[in-house]
Amino acid sequence: MSIIFEEDGAESVDLSIIVPMYNTEKYICETLNSLVSSDFQNLEIIVVDDGSEDNSLQIAVNWFQQRKQAGKVLSHKNQGPSASRNEGIRLARGKYITFFDSDDICVAATYRKMLHVLDRNPIDFVIARGVSFDNNTQAVSGFPDSYVWDSILQGRTIHISTLMQEPRIARLESSSVLRIFKREFLISNQLTFPEKLFFEDAAFHAACMLRARRVALLGETLLFYRVGREGQTTGSFGKKRFNMLRILDIIREDVEQNDVPDSIGANLIGLLVRMVVWCSEFCTYDDRPTFILDAVKRLNAFPKMWIPLYASDYAYDDWERELCAAITSCDYGKLAKIAENVPEDKTDFNKNEDASLIGAILDNKKMHSIFKKANRRIKNITQSLKTRSGN
Repeated sequence: MSIIFEEDGAESVDLSIIVPMYNTEKYICETLNSLVSSDFQNLEIIVVDDGSEDNSLQIAVNWFQQRKQAGKVLSHKNQGPSASRNEGIRLARGKYITFFDSDDICVAATYRKMLHVLDRNPIDFVIARGVSFDNNTQAVSGFPDSYVWDSILQGRTIHISTLMQEPRIARLESSSVLRIFKREFLISNQLTFPEKLFFEDAAFHAACMLRARRVALLGETLLFYRVGREGQTTGSFGKKRFNMLRILDIIREDVEQNDVPDSIGANLIGLLVRMVVWCSEFCTYDDRPTFILDAVKRLNAFPKMWIPLYASDYAYDDWERELCAAITSCDYGKLAKIAENVPEDKTDFNKNEDASLIGAILDNKKMHSIFKKANRRIKNITQSLKTRSGN
């Protein structure tokens, strides 16, 4: 590990933002600009370059030098995003810690609101919402967990709860980017990302959910998640999808070491079932039967009542209930058909359910001022949002 740039800034830091980076020279400045696009200043940004083969590292260093931004730029040989995030946790000085990907866009004003919630409530972390945007068309879509958010918030902006009181929190999308954690929570529980594996967020999400005392949900958008860019892991086919099987093993081993209430476990398994279907869709045709067979064995190794409980009490629709029934009965033929005919709103980002959220963003004058400070890409996204909402 080499430190390429370092600027300490203030003696104490409220928020550390850890950004793993790999071959995102086209996007890293855009991402960094978005992280500092509000008037919130007491933060450090830790960029960890994961052996990029393009000019990402030099571009990031130039950005820090020009802005004199507090933080670090580190570089190590390619080890995957988990190693970069774990190194960032080790070096972070902030009272609070979050993560961001080097090709996405942040609504930085939401950080201030999340920190306000953390400062004033006895919680371990706070979660905000995300939307996706297509890198080519700029079309904006809601995340697949929009219905979970809506069912929990019931029109509220903030909701604070234990997972026993609101187990559906465990069903939210696993992205660590959407959370700000108390540093003490991560360190005291020795929480890190599993290294040399993809889909690491799922294991980290599960570990956090199994240990959290109280969690806050803030119904405002933090993340614009870029989809459809060249070289993106989440949109590629291949053997990397089989990493999800090892992630299932890691989560099950964690579950076996903790007393997990069935209601929380059911919602966690609901998330994992959806992720398995999504991964199977991106397996090659020849690999898909093997992946499905191995995934079903692993899902059924969790406590037996979790999948039926999710199907009966928490499933969104008949498609999810049918999927759960096929898994518990090991109906591989039916599962193969389901994997080949996945409804768009089950694996892609739902384009309809988040319309109210998008409208709320557009009606917020403060959001407009933040987008004006960002670069041309964010302006294009804002215009796309206006078109979709009819404004």
